Amino acid sequence: MRKFFFLSAAVLFLLPGLQGFSQVWEVPADQDALKNPSAFNNENVKAGRELYNTHCKSCHGDPGKNNALPLVPPPPDVTSEQMLQNSEGALFYKITTGRVAMPAFETTLTEEQRWRIVSFMKSFDPANEGLLVKEEPVKARLQGAADETAKVLTLSAQTLNASGEWMPLPHADLFISAKRTFGSLAIGQAKTNGSGHAEFKFPEEFKGDWEGLVDLRVTLGEDFSCDPLVMNRLKIAAPADTENLFADRVLWSTNDRTQWWLILAYLGVVGGVWLVIGYVIFQILKIYKAGKE
Repeated sequence: MRKFFFLSAAVLFLLPGLQGFSQVWEVPADQDALKNPSAFNNENVKAGRELYNTHCKSCHGDPGKNNALPLVPPPPDVTSEQMLQNSEGALFYKITTGRVAMPAFETTLTEEQRWRIVSFMKSFDPANEGLLVKEEPVKARLQGAADETAKVLTLSAQTLNASGEWMPLPHADLFISAKRTFGSLAIGQAKTNGSGHAEFKFPEEFKGDWEGLVDLRVTLGEDFSCDPLVMNRLKIAAPADTENLFADRVLWSTNDRTQWWLILAYLGVVGGVWLVIGYVIFQILKIYKAGKE
């Protein structure tokens, strides 16, 4: 009877949360029927891709790679059937209003920007295949130098014109990342000016190795065919802290770094284990005592 009571209480406690996670996101009929007022063309899809990378990618991940954040409910990949079954109006409504972990972008993005994100999402819909003119990546190249004292990167981007001559590439986004043991870590980005030049102030707090050395990689966006600019062993970062874990604490004594909820969870698990052990010992003693009577 006790087991039934505790099980019922647990179900009643968890049921509201589970229902909230499983509910279908209902979209009003008038919103679902809305059509995208922005033309479905390369310009709007590109603009939507940039907005998606800035505001949506951190949760939904890279299109087609299924690397979204493990949230509840999980953010769907923009190429998934779950996402593509939404109408243009439904996508616009959800981007505008948000729900649970997804923020509302009504005050963050303009109406035109939200529709452009919809255009980008709908570019993965098989129903729209062939509607966009395929554009070949623009051939480009990158050059750069580093002022290690001032911690400034001076970068330039060029592209080939119709005559095959290298010309400055204006207003292009440059992405700067640092090589790490497992892949690379994004540091920031810069935009070239009208002459194809850009400066990037290296963040003071970014740490390299124990000497402050770091390997950098500068790239252009997906619209360009360009080899990355690699700048190795630049003494431009802050030296990494070389801490001896055994100097003031042992390996399992780092409570000053641990989140409070993790400590409570650990204590709860340990306490639960000891309660179970105590309960088992108590039952053994009862059986032993009953056997002697």
